[in-house]
Amino acid sequence: MRHALILAFTALALPSFAQHGTCCTDAATSGGQLTLSPESMGQGSVYAGLRIDYATYEHITDTELAEAAMDGEMLHAMDHTIMYSLDAAVGILDFVSAGLVIPYHRIEGYRDSHMMHGGMGGMGTPTPMVSKDYYPDGFGDASVWGHIRFLEGPFRIGARLGLEIPTGERNERGAMGKKLTERHQPGSGSWDFFGGLAAGYAGDRWALQAALSAKLNTRSARGYEIGDSFRFAVAGGFGFMDAESPIVVTATLDAWIEWHGRDRDRGHGLEDSSGWVTAVAPGIRLEVKPVILQLAVPLQLSNSVEMDPDQQWRAVLTVGVKF
Repeated sequence: MRHALILAFTALALPSFAQHGTCCTDAATSGGQLTLSPESMGQGSVYAGLRIDYATYEHITDTELAEAAMDGEMLHAMDHTIMYSLDAAVGILDFVSAGLVIPYHRIEGYRDSHMMHGGMGGMGTPTPMVSKDYYPDGFGDASVWGHIRFLEGPFRIGARLGLEIPTGERNERGAMGKKLTERHQPGSGSWDFFGGLAAGYAGDRWALQAALSAKLNTRSARGYEIGDSFRFAVAGGFGFMDAESPIVVTATLDAWIEWHGRDRDRGHGLEDSSGWVTAVAPGIRLEVKPVILQLAVPLQLSNSVEMDPDQQWRAVLTVGVKF
């Protein structure tokens, strides 16, 4: 099961569109599902798949949103988010592979608040206004990446570099007609870079891996810059039958800690947008060649990004074929 595939580009939590998940989750997984693997695909191998990432969030009342606005905080609420992703990868050489990710995002029941100035000329006493539910959606930014494996054998080391291209929708508006920031648009509006280094060891039926990755974001044309993110993840997998069996079932487990840097709006740092997020994700992988089916259930353990609501539950389902 060493070469089972998942292009789970989302990883982590999807508290907002613009974060688009973590930069460096994998296309050729030897152990877990949501951790960058050192493995490459092998020359001539081709993968195509559909990934669905669904998350629900704790309920935040209109009163809580209004109070946050009065305190100068940028809190928002949502019912759930969903991302559909078309993923493709190809093995160029035995140790070199490349891939493409095209996502489509949707937020259900998004609400936020801001201070409204009343009276003549808008100079009256400011009062908090809470938006009604609305549903921004659209294609996200496409991503391309290249991966190289440095060592062959049970112990392997690999590296990945990639680019997120500003092809996504950036004109979604809220219920009051105000354009959303890039943080909550399907597309970020900026050219962003990601990369990671991974190491792993594989036995006959099990595999372990660890990875350190980062995503570096640039400023969009509207002057908004999403904070950079850094992630350390570990993962493992255990197969219940030999890899050469016609049907292979593997239990997987991923765990990670990630730092989200502060967003900047026209150079002004947004304090509530930074913090740590930790999660663990048990999962199962089924391979009936050439079909690969994977399901992971990430459980958010902590979230100190005050701008984003906590997750209640999340599931990542991937269906793909490899030839």
